[in-house]
Amino acid sequence: MIFNKLAVLVLSLGIGMWVSCTSSAAFGPAQTDPEKFGEEVSVHTVAAMKGKEGVVVLDVREPDEYADAHISGVKHIPMGQVLQRKSEFIDAKVIFVTCRSGNRSGRITDALREQGHTNVHNMAGGIRAWKSAGLPVETGK
Repeated sequence: MIFNKLAVLVLSLGIGMWVSCTSSAAFGPAQTDPEKFGEEVSVHTVAAMKGKEGVVVLDVREPDEYADAHISGVKHIPMGQVLQRKSEFIDAKVIFVTCRSGNRSGRITDALREQGHTNVHNMAGGIRAWKSAGLPVETGK
């Protein structure tokens, strides 16, 4: 009896910690009005917007991570090269930045916004959230 209560408590705490570490923004509804985008957007927003004219999805992971799984049609520039190569994408109407979990892409989003680029948005949860939402990925380079 005590063991069962302890097991339920441990399981509840574990689930609670997992949920609290998963950004609810990652799985929010699709928003397709760029005027309403915040600094962070959901994977459903990126899925709805990618491929539209003037939209760039920028993957800032390392080449081996990118080859493992990536969103089709993204522009791949490793994090360490983004600021030097921003002329390749910065003039886009909307830029969504992604990585594995949303941390590196959040830092790149912040850095570009600090330089005055308001058209840049972090994809919450990164490729992990994208895959968890059942959205398609490609492999290879």
